[in-house]
Amino acid sequence: MRKLKVRYIVASICVLAVVLACFVKLKDIGINYIAKNNSTVEQTENIDLNINKIKVMSQASLDADIKTIEIKNLPERFEFMENIKVPSGFKLDYSYNVYTRSDINSDEYDTLHDYVFYYQKDDGEKNINLAFSEIEEPIRDYYIENTKSKKSKIGDIELVIYQFNTTYIVMFNNNGINFDIETNNISESELVELLKSIIVEK
Repeated sequence: MRKLKVRYIVASICVLAVVLACFVKLKDIGINYIAKNNSTVEQTENIDLNINKIKVMSQASLDADIKTIEIKNLPERFEFMENIKVPSGFKLDYSYNVYTRSDINSDEYDTLHDYVFYYQKDDGEKNINLAFSEIEEPIRDYYIENTKSKKSKIGDIELVIYQFNTTYIVMFNNNGINFDIETNNISESELVELLKSIIVEK
């Protein structure tokens, strides 16, 4: 009877060891999954982040004109601007429209191309430049060459997210509007909250 009891105890210890080993292995797999996506934000069914890190951004030339605009004067279809969640302490510093030429030979900048909103904190050390366009991708003064970019998803919307040092650059289309968002010195979780506030699931 004593030998049987000892064997039972040894068998129980072995089973417990196997269970613990499986638990540790599954935990490691979970950690590797998040690390693989270069993300500190937890992956969920509605959010899947893939951060594309870049080392170089090329300067681009611009041919455009700008005119100031206030949020209260935006068309109703852009009402999402009233509800976006910028990180705590950020304030809207200025906003403007970007106009381009409808014809390359024209002298007039007669096509409304972009809406741009610039938020900042700590005298501009931390800032967010949010641009959107109904025509095509918003104009920017730099060029990113990366044809093999991994896609991210928030809900059903696909995004491309780049990271250059402490800068995040995000591009996506939501409800027929093309977005180009650049942030400096904000956290990844703050970026995700900002994006979620724009991408409202219908």
